[in-house]
Amino acid sequence: MLLLSLLLTIGGCAAQSEDPEPFTVVYTTVNGTQATVEVVPVDPHCSLLGDLRQFVGTAGEQGVTALVPLTAGAAVTATRAELGDGLVFVSDEDLQADEHGFVADALPGVVARRAADDTTTPVSDDAVLSGTFRCP
Repeated sequence: MLLLSLLLTIGGCAAQSEDPEPFTVVYTTVNGTQATVEVVPVDPHCSLLGDLRQFVGTAGEQGVTALVPLTAGAAVTATRAELGDGLVFVSDEDLQADEHGFVADALPGVVARRAADDTTTPVSDDAVLSGTFRCP
């Protein structure tokens, strides 16, 4: 009976663990066409960093991160999505978040190309990010 309870408990925990949902970035390319890129958070985790909630789900040039103040207006929000091929979405627009994660609903930002020396060149200033980041 104890073994059955343990298996049910472990099975229940495993069932709650879901693959991260992809975010979508939509932006206008240099040649004027609209591009859509899906970005999946990699190994997402959440923590507190002083008066900020920190959401990290990146590995290399793939994933999503955000820093969100605990109190609205207390600090600058920073959201970033690594799009691959040296492209990155960035936004400093306010974002609603809690200990469970955050939702970006057409969050405005920019897409830039990052060079090897970490300098950036703007690609699009009309980009939007949409998706949900869930803390494990």
